[in-house]
This record gives sequence, structure tokens and C-alpha cells, in this order.
Amino acid sequence: MFSLAYLVQDLINSTIVFGHNNETLAHHTIGFISIPAALWIGQMVGVLNEAFLVTEISTIFLDIMFIMKILKLEEGHPKIRACNSLLLMLSFILSRIVYIGCLVIFCMIPTSINFDFDEEYELLGLAKIIVMIS
Repeated sequence: MFSLAYLVQDLINSTIVFGHNNETLAHHTIGFISIPAALWIGQMVGVLNEAFLVTEISTIFLDIMFIMKILKLEEGHPKIRACNSLLLMLSFILSRIVYIGCLVIFCMIPTSINFDFDEEYELLGLAKIIVMIS
């Protein structure tokens, strides 16, 4: 539930700071669908989905921009705004580009290669349909 509540707040904040755009809406819509789906499916999918929450650390600095914009402090504090923007950029690069890259290269790809679909079908209770042609 934390993930979904977070997405709602992030959607509101990013819309106020950056204005309405379809990319932000699409990003959050995918989250609204994927979080419950990943938790329902569980196992590695659920773990990876929650591991992606680490990427949202950059949102702390987006929220600071949101607060500064609401309180109309942007113009009066250019150094704080510049420092916050730099931290937003750095945290975005580290948490989204570097972290997700490592997650994909060292976790998702090896897991996909070694994944046993037959075992998953059995765990989910799905039976294979075998058609025998005689």
C-alpha cells in the first residue's frame, strides 16, 4: 500500500512542479498497474518491483522543489535551488541509471536465463496442455 500511496503523492507533486504531461501520467499509470500485479504474482517479480522503489530516492529533491515552488521561495534562494537541482540530477543518475543498469545486468538477465518455467507453472497451478497426435 505504501507504494501506491507514494505514487499518488508523487503524481500530484510532479504535476505541480513540472505541469501536466503524458509521460508522467503514463509512468504513474504503469506503476498503479504493476505494483498490485507484482505483489499478486509474488516471488521474484514482487521482489524486483519493490527493489525499484530505491530509484525513487531522487524524488526527495523533487519534493523540495515542490515545497519551494508552493512557498514561492524559488526566486529568493537561487543557491539552494541550484544545489537542490544538482542533488536531484546526481541522485537521479545514481539511482535510476546506475542502479537499474546493475539490477538488469546482474539480477534480471541472469534470472531470466536460468528461469524454470515448468516449475512456475506447477507453483501457479497451471497445467500444461499436451496434445498427442497419433
